[in-house]
Amino acid sequence: MPGVVAGDGAVVDAAASSYRLLRAEAMLQAVEETQARALAEPDNWRLKRKAGVTRRAAEMASERAARRLARREAASAVKISAVEPEAVYQAVKGRRPRLCYKPLTLVSMV
Repeated sequence: MPGVVAGDGAVVDAAASSYRLLRAEAMLQAVEETQARALAEPDNWRLKRKAGVTRRAAEMASERAARRLARREAASAVKISAVEPEAVYQAVKGRRPRLCYKPLTLVSMV
């Protein structure tokens, strides 16, 4: 007996500011700067944490740029937030583009 699947593709706004978005290249440069500052001040736990967060954001930016290149799109268009790297900068119906999450919930109704 075939089942029925219901899906919800709602877009949820991220809390991070769209004004502090960085392009992938700028994020890589920010990683180098924060890691250098963290190495200069080894006792500063805030700098260590910030270096880890920016490193993760740069990894995600590189992954997104690679996916865009695979689709033959401009990798320079990748924008990412260091605060919420999982959020994607995308167009939202009726508003200007902003950082959003796109959760996808599927429910099987058998």
